[in-house]
Amino acid sequence: AIMSAVARVLAALWTVIAVPAIRAAFLDYASGAWLTLLAWTAYNVKRKGKEFAAGNITIENRGGVAYLGGGSLVPGQIRIKNDVNGKTFTNVGVGGVEAWIGSGPYPTVTLPFIADEAGIGSDTLPNEISTQPVTAPSGLVVKSPTPAMLGSDEETDDALKERCRLSTAVISPAGPRDAYRFVALSTTRADGSYVSVTRVRVVDTGACTLRVYLAGR
Repeated sequence: AIMSAVARVLAALWTVIAVPAIRAAFLDYASGAWLTLLAWTAYNVKRKGKEFAAGNITIENRGGVAYLGGGSLVPGQIRIKNDVNGKTFTNVGVGGVEAWIGSGPYPTVTLPFIADEAGIGSDTLPNEISTQPVTAPSGLVVKSPTPAMLGSDEETDDALKERCRLSTAVISPAGPRDAYRFVALSTTRADGSYVSVTRVRVVDTGACTLRVYLAGR
């Protein structure tokens, strides 16, 4: 009974902890959190996390109340919804808009919005945002057309392994193609978040010139 109990415990420890830890020493066999650690410590490559879909949305004021000065629009005050998948977005910027005088064009303000849920589940194509906000001050509606807003999921193990392999090209004397691919796939914004580039093609056009094509998903 003791041997059976010990065997079950050791088997669980071996399968759940020991085997993944041993595999983590080799890029081809590492996975999950162990691969994230290996990529960071051995290749100085950080796994890309989930990104929030975001974009600038124009809001119309069809009411007689102005939102200016101390009563201007603040982050979190307006929530809009994708009519197709039901995902919601919240404004993250400050702005102001005049009151409508009862005739002529509606006053507008353009505000940045970000998805309430990270990942591609909140992807929104052009004109999928409802004109009626979920929550908003009186008189405000979404102006059409609305832009596409795209997020991204956490980087897969295979994609992370590819970037790890490409990262060594920056010190290779064999040519710059893979170095360009690594830089393109690892480009970050000013705030340190990754740009959603998932495919890169580098073409040698001759005369020591390369042409780089970038694509997302």
